[in-house]
Amino acid sequence: MSRILFIDETYLKETSVIDDNVDMKVVNPTIDECQDYYIHPVLGTDLFEDIKTSIDNNSVSAAYQTLLNNYIRPALSKWVQYELMINNRIKVRNNVTGIPTADNMQIPDISEMKFYMDRIKSKAEWYSQRITNFLCEYETDYPKYTSNSDGDDIYPSMTSYQTGMVLPNYRPIPKGLKVDYGDKKGWRNLNS
Repeated sequence: MSRILFIDETYLKETSVIDDNVDMKVVNPTIDECQDYYIHPVLGTDLFEDIKTSIDNNSVSAAYQTLLNNYIRPALSKWVQYELMINNRIKVRNNVTGIPTADNMQIPDISEMKFYMDRIKSKAEWYSQRITNFLCEYETDYPKYTSNSDGDDIYPSMTSYQTGMVLPNYRPIPKGLKVDYGDKKGWRNLNS
């Protein structure tokens, strides 16, 4: 299957702060990477591949169109913006890898860069969690969401938030998942 991108240049530049002069030679591989790295784990392999196949065949169902337009594309746009902060800043050339200087811009220091990237990541995680919540609420409309069975499939993740803080023995369960494991509402004790 050829490379199928869930968003294009027009959508990305209309829904993010990415400037019109950003080279699509850098952007397109970043979109592809973000789909695989961030969106694939949210959807799971079966749903992810089914959406790609529908796009490739020009046979996107109304349910998939809703999922793409309202949930996947906004999340992917933020993840691409997040990754481009590095991919667009560091250039790999023939004999050197480095940071080119700008004639009319002041290059931010690492703490400013980290602050900005953390803000974008937070938004991207929020949009990704919306995908999970939507799919849990309407899983009957998306049977491929729960159909992963091959050993090498990626199963859908239940949370899109990443943090350095560890909460031992507990994993959050999305609101739409309608599961009660007992000791704490909305949390599952992994030891019981």
